[in-house]
Amino acid sequence: MMAMCLLAACDRPAREGTAAGWAVTRDAVAGEDDGPGALTVVGDVTVGADGVVYATQPQESIIRSYDRQGRFLREVGREGEGPGEFDQLGELGWRADTLWVQDPGNRRISFFGPDLRYVRSVSFTSEEPITRDRPNIPGYALADGSVLGYWQAPLEQLVGRTVTDRLVRFTEAGEPASVLDSVELRNLFSVVPTPNGVTYGPQPYTDSPIMQVAHDGSFVVIVTREAAKSADRAAFGVRRVDLAGRVLINRQYPYTPVPLASRAADSTVNAMSSTLSSNGMGRASEASLRREVRKTLYIPSHLTPVSSMVLGRDGTIWLRRERTGEPTIGWTVLDSAGAKLADLRLPTSTMVHYADRSQIWAVEQDSLDVPTLVRYRVTPR
Repeated sequence: MMAMCLLAACDRPAREGTAAGWAVTRDAVAGEDDGPGALTVVGDVTVGADGVVYATQPQESIIRSYDRQGRFLREVGREGEGPGEFDQLGELGWRADTLWVQDPGNRRISFFGPDLRYVRSVSFTSEEPITRDRPNIPGYALADGSVLGYWQAPLEQLVGRTVTDRLVRFTEAGEPASVLDSVELRNLFSVVPTPNGVTYGPQPYTDSPIMQVAHDGSFVVIVTREAAKSADRAAFGVRRVDLAGRVLINRQYPYTPVPLASRAADSTVNAMSSTLSSNGMGRASEASLRREVRKTLYIPSHLTPVSSMVLGRDGTIWLRRERTGEPTIGWTVLDSAGAKLADLRLPTSTMVHYADRSQIWAVEQDSLDVPTLVRYRVTPR
């Protein structure tokens, strides 16, 4: 096994102060063999208190589980609308010894016991003045038994405008209980005219806030990450809010903005244009299609400072930093009070789904885009 030095200074000086160096060792792989444990596209990953890892498989509408060594254990689910079935697998997590699973397609959260037997589900669609009459469905199971709503937003409402989204707690019957916080959604989707109408797609350089719920469901973390408009030092924000709406952390973290290289933006435009053209959505010429794509893309002058977030069961907050085109990407790790623990780097192709002070579970793909789950053992120095 090979240990990797993850301290940012191994590659280049840390830009936001000094933090501890951590090392990781790649020590387990799951889903790499053919057979029932082989993985297809992985949606989300969580780890149980006993170390068992669970991965959603949206293409198959199932959840696969593996032990600490990556050995396949079992699977649960199938496509459908009945108990224990899924239409559209989303995120998943734990409430004590009960696994909860998002299913936006069926507008519900399903709950499973430690043996992965179906227990119950929560299903509702709520349009209330507190949500500004927007349809909300169950999104996250919270520690007090309430449910955080998930706004089913029509894509046309998220193109070319800023929209305020309220984070609303609901009862299991779908009645609004309180507003925890709100976020300003912007630059989430693009729209390109096609011969048959329009095609929506995610904005590759979005700087809309990101939100995650703690593993025990007791608080929410929101990262504000608007792309800097100049080369001056800027800051991103981390806000932690409990279920009563009290702000537990509200801190700003200065950083030096990284310019978005024009060649990177051009490459993104070309890749999107090529995809649309290969799907039969091209315009009169490739040049005109590229112009259409460029017009609809949000291309800031500087990179978004945080590209994703992972919350650890131990209270750590893991922030994936700017996508610079390098083979590795920086991570900033905070403790439960928002203090910096470490600056580290991981391969850019490694998609982290779970992380804490002792381990990281991530999805890696081979040259044929076949995914595997990889565990890294974390050793703080």
